[in-house]
Amino acid sequence: MNRSVHRWAAGLALACLAPAAMLALACLARQADGQAAAPAPTADAQAAPAPTAESRRNEGYQLLREGKPAEAEAAFRESIRLNPREIAAHVGLGQALATLGRHADAVEAYRAAVHLNPVSPDFRMQLGAALALAGRRDEAAATFMRAADFAPGAAGPLVAASEQLRELGRYGQAVEAATRAMGFEPTNPATHITLALAEGARERWDAAIRAYHAVLRLVPGNRPARLALASAYHSAKRYDDCIREARALLSANADDYEARAALAAGLEGLGRRDEAIAEYRAALERAPRAAVIWGNLGWSLYGAERLPEAIEASRKALEIDGKLAYVRFNLGLIYAVMGDAERSGQEYGAALAVAEPADTRAAIKDVRDAIARRGETPALREALRLLTTPREGHERT
Repeated sequence: MNRSVHRWAAGLALACLAPAAMLALACLARQADGQAAAPAPTADAQAAPAPTAESRRNEGYQLLREGKPAEAEAAFRESIRLNPREIAAHVGLGQALATLGRHADAVEAYRAAVHLNPVSPDFRMQLGAALALAGRRDEAAATFMRAADFAPGAAGPLVAASEQLRELGRYGQAVEAATRAMGFEPTNPATHITLALAEGARERWDAAIRAYHAVLRLVPGNRPARLALASAYHSAKRYDDCIREARALLSANADDYEARAALAAGLEGLGRRDEAIAEYRAALERAPRAAVIWGNLGWSLYGAERLPEAIEASRKALEIDGKLAYVRFNLGLIYAVMGDAERSGQEYGAALAVAEPADTRAAIKDVRDAIARRGETPALREALRLLTTPREGHERT
């Protein structure tokens, strides 16, 4: 399979257009800092006989600004010891712990802030972000949705919830949350991109395309949004449209390797493999460690019957990013076509351990297509069996 560039292009667009969840987190960090609005202790103030909860809290924020999270943690803990109801100290402690990568501990700090002020959507947003970073997406989604209850008319909590619901595979709920967010803030590009991502996740490409067009009406000429639109066209098999958008991006910047990869994907979709291979190689000259592009090049080389080169490109992709399940699926198919059932099975087994359902469905289709073209060889028959046999609660279709 040729991995659509949609996932990473749309992610880039969301990041560049300031997703509400992350914007909220950054703003809340500043807000919590602002709650400690008293100036940091001056040289004269250092002679004070004993620290107070307020002074230690202020010191903690100053240490965070100086890039000293471990020392800030100690200051915030001392502030909380002196006054357990010092909300801004709990928030600051959460920030320090998150900076240190201790996300589970950060969750408890933010939870304490929520306990002290349960009607604040801001603290719930920070708690939700901490839960997401701790890998507790289900709780994060619920927390963001609860934040939305206390922030009527605000898109941020709903955008954040949609992102988590999408990652959980709860696509219908993700679309619902994103649609509500868009209704509240129709001129916020992030709400439309969040909706596009949710629609794309359930492979409703026409809806995703409409959402990207809405973004471009709000921010004409925005490169990440246009790149995401090109990739959505590719996923919708509207290859001419994909090529048109990619060429428009390249006309603005011929060194845009991501646009060149989108162009190559569109050409591959039209069966113009020699051109696609040339464009992928041109993109890789500019970005030699772009694993997805190496993987897509491998697929085009497979389609051109250049199997040794396809294996080499696919291996290069996995050297850079060993978690690319679709590349392992491609390798499994290539080895099966070559009659090497043992190596094919190894690659399929590794892919199935980490694959998303959409990738597995695409891999099954690829094997069936190969059987239709080449006949049912023993290796291809075994590949299809591996992909369609349910394993440990996983269903194959």
